[in-house]
Amino acid sequence: MPKANNQTVDFSGTGTGNIVISVNDVSKSVYFKSITVTKAVNLSVKLNASGFATYCSQYPLDFTSTEGYTAWQITNVSGETITFGQITGKVKGGTGILLMGEAGATVTLTSADSEETLGSNKLEGTLAPTYVSADQYYGLKGNEFVKVNAGTVPAGKALLPASEVPASVRGLSFVFDNADGIVEMRNGENETMRSEVFDLSGRRVVKPTKGLYIVNGKKIMVK
Repeated sequence: MPKANNQTVDFSGTGTGNIVISVNDVSKSVYFKSITVTKAVNLSVKLNASGFATYCSQYPLDFTSTEGYTAWQITNVSGETITFGQITGKVKGGTGILLMGEAGATVTLTSADSEETLGSNKLEGTLAPTYVSADQYYGLKGNEFVKVNAGTVPAGKALLPASEVPASVRGLSFVFDNADGIVEMRNGENETMRSEVFDLSGRRVVKPTKGLYIVNGKKIMVK
């Protein structure tokens, strides 16, 4: 049996059509063991006026290096506080995530060549338009999560199941626990921190403004 001559051929272009392979030596045969077709994926997401967007991609995503934004999963919901953990690796398609960056900016995500599953993510992604009942989920509105009315949620969004949130909760604060160990907290305009807050000198603060504080033993950056 003659030795196989393995070759990889790259094609590029737009539109539809046929790929034609010509063999100069008519005495030779051409066999295809496998054909893999890939395409470049442009994943652009526009952040809202508060600098947030929920997102769910059908493709695996790579967050090992990001520019102009950060990606987050919900790791815990306790009382009126949602804790987000920063995503710094690759995630499988269909994963619900929260993106954060400059208000109104359009950010470009990177598709991944492999998939990893987030172990504790509580966000659920929508790969197709999905009908939900009233109060079944919380969805992003501005800089907070609110209960979603009955209706169809577009594809490419992420939702927090209402079952994760205590029924008595009226407002939810965001806490971002990032890869550097510094935590950021963002609240809605009418919300206040309900945990005891101290400045870096150990003095209790009733109404925190912008700056770095200590909340529950963690450094919190209030923006």
